[in-house]
Amino acid sequence: MPRNNETQESSENRRTGRFEPYPVQSRRSDRGAATFDQTPRSGHLGSSGGSRSESSIPSRGSDPERGSILGSTPNRVNEAEMVETAPRGGYSSSRDGSSGSDSEEDSTSIRSPPRMVREAEMLETADHIGNAAHKLVPTAVSDDGRTNWYTGSYPPGFWGVAPDEHTLNQGMMRAYHDLSLERGTSDIGWTMFIQDLDRFDAVKKNEIESRVLRNTGRAENGQAARLVTSKRTQYPPKARDDCPFCPRGGHGLIDCIVNVPEGESELDGCPICNSLNHLPSNCHAFRNMSLRDKVIWSVVKRANKPALKTTTPWYVMLHEWCNIVTYDSGLINGFPWSKRFTEIMKNERTWLYLPQLQDEYDADHEVEVLPVDPATASFYMIWKTYWEPEGLAWPSVLGPRD
Repeated sequence: MPRNNETQESSENRRTGRFEPYPVQSRRSDRGAATFDQTPRSGHLGSSGGSRSESSIPSRGSDPERGSILGSTPNRVNEAEMVETAPRGGYSSSRDGSSGSDSEEDSTSIRSPPRMVREAEMLETADHIGNAAHKLVPTAVSDDGRTNWYTGSYPPGFWGVAPDEHTLNQGMMRAYHDLSLERGTSDIGWTMFIQDLDRFDAVKKNEIESRVLRNTGRAENGQAARLVTSKRTQYPPKARDDCPFCPRGGHGLIDCIVNVPEGESELDGCPICNSLNHLPSNCHAFRNMSLRDKVIWSVVKRANKPALKTTTPWYVMLHEWCNIVTYDSGLINGFPWSKRFTEIMKNERTWLYLPQLQDEYDADHEVEVLPVDPATASFYMIWKTYWEPEGLAWPSVLGPRD
């Protein structure tokens, strides 16, 4: 049976219209902790109709030039309404109207209760190719931990981070129960995401847009917080306009056709970071990209140019992408050179011509001014050159073979 003091307090909370936030957690550690955000963002609280919950950050592939990669800010309410007291009565699974005794799992949850923090922030970032990431962090000096905490948020809801699946299941049900009583409806929107700090750092490295949301709904000056785009820049940034290999500049490493080391046939360096210090296979940002984005960098951006030096060849990534639902035929405008063609272009006679060809390409970045490799001139030729010898079937999405 529920504890008498817990039942009495629950009834008191209903009479006063008070709600107390409860945490929801996941079984991830610090670098991959699940975060729970029950703030109704794109959903709604109402007595009729369905509830749709959407992340404030759209999927990868957003165009930074057409609009904000980050979504809109939830409406804010009075900070004075916020309840900043920790839940009492432990984390018993017995709720009003239910029966049963405390289980061993409940005692485990009580032993390590999440910390109540007064203030927290949601940090959102987006990079130059539309990847977006966000994380929740407590902001007080004493709240230096990143996991196992929770706080109230506005609109009335909950933010929290923790590594425990049991608390995820228990906390979500309790949070839903209390919030539905507070708002007088069972129509509640919610969002939940894995807090991957490594991915956040990788996206932030190429950040063009960022935003900070506070759980109090207030900015540093005490005013109601609205959308704040603290950083939005054109990509590539000015510092990245110059190729680290070519002294004349005029292009980034991603558009370079001459930086192929002696005895090799692939581009040296990492064009994602515009650096010669590492390769894409060692680049955290590249490894954490979606398959579509990897194809953009290794195929689309390298059309009629030497291929990138990647662990998985570009034509294998292209084949994989042609066999999943995100394939977009309108994205492909050409293909990289084969190793053989790159070696031909590097012979003594044509090698002297490549810098001149680079200058022509830098003038307007029209890929048509660059030579087309007959071995990679079309999907059919890629099948003949790479896919068929490696036993890779012709993708049905491409239609009949020519």
